Formats: sequence, C-alpha cells, structure tokens
Amino acid sequence: MLKHGAARNGNLPVCDNVIFLYNRNTPEGKHIMRKTIPFLPILLFLLTGCTAAAGAVVTPTAVPIAAARDVLKRASLAVCPPPEDPSDPDVYQRRYYSSDADFSFVCNPAAGHGTGASMRWYASADAARGGFDARRMHTPAEDFHGYPLAVMDADDPSFPGGRKEHRIRLWQAGQWLIEVNAFDDTPYLIAPAPEAVSEEIYTAGVEYGLFS
Repeated sequence: MLKHGAARNGNLPVCDNVIFLYNRNTPEGKHIMRKTIPFLPILLFLLTGCTAAAGAVVTPTAVPIAAARDVLKRASLAVCPPPEDPSDPDVYQRRYYSSDADFSFVCNPAAGHGTGASMRWYASADAARGGFDARRMHTPAEDFHGYPLAVMDADDPSFPGGRKEHRIRLWQAGQWLIEVNAFDDTPYLIAPAPEAVSEEIYTAGVEYGLFS
C-alpha cells in the first residue's frame, strides 16, 4: 500500500488506500515505486480520497472490477505509446492503480508531463452525479455523448501563478465518475490530451457495457 505522507509538490498528501498494481518484488516494481510516487502532481488529483467527490462508493462486491481495469488499460495503450528510449530514467510511461471502487492510470511521455485518468464507481447514478457536481463546483456542465461534462483547468501548487498546468475533463456516465487530468510543467503540451483520453475511455466503456 502507498503510505500517507507529504509529496514534494506542494506538500499535499498522497492517499494511503490505493493498491499499486506492479509487483514490488521485481526490479521494475521497485524502480517505479522509488522513482514515481513522491512527485507526480497528477496523482494528487486522481488517487482515492484526494478529490472533493470522495465518499458514496459501494462495497467491492458490486464493482465491475475486471471490466474497469480492461477499459483503462485499453485507453492507456491507445494514448500512451512506448518511449523512444525505454532506458531513459525520466520516462516512466504507464502505471496502473486500483482500490475497492477506484481505478486509474498515469501516462508520462516525458519528465514534467503526464496524464492521469481515474474511474470511480458509485452506489447509484444519482450518487455519481452528486460526486460530479461536488467536484466541478461552479464549472458549467456541457454535453459529452449524452453525459454531463465539466472542462476545467487548475494551477499546480508547485508553480503558483501564471499559466495553469492542469487540463481537466470530468464526466459522469451512469454510476461512474471519470476524471482525466493532463499536467505539463512547461508551455509545451506534451501530455496526452484529456479529450482524447476521454474518448478512448468512453469508446471502450460502451463496448464493455459499463455506462448502461
């Protein structure tokens, strides 16, 4: 389990109820645990309990776990291609996380650039809509394939003022609340675009029947 503590970005907490899906007993798992968790800003927006929409989640037995993981894996493979140089220590690429009712992945195509996507399962569509409204606050709701969507941006605590480093698309489909957060610490938008990631999740989710 990840331990609760202060991240190097903005001294914000990293959640302690997320299961790391790599085998930490392998060299790859140990390398990723050592190199990625402390400082990825997008994790602070995506990990369980780190958003304003926390709560109202059902027990694990009601969650379509396998389908959710498959949907996110398929989306991540589509938007996060292999690095040109796999030996580059600054390129971590795809990582997957899971807890009882939350599933996410993070894609880092380059140091300082990354996109995270999360899917949270609620007890009902009404509860998921409540989570959507709590998270979007005053952001107007738009339409995304017939589902409510909020398009937001946010300033990162590590880079106060100036341009906003986070591009966020939040949408609710049935009992799911989906959030895609792209982070770029420079004006170059290298992180996979939230709209493209959302489309991949939507397409795969419909095929798996997750949003009906």
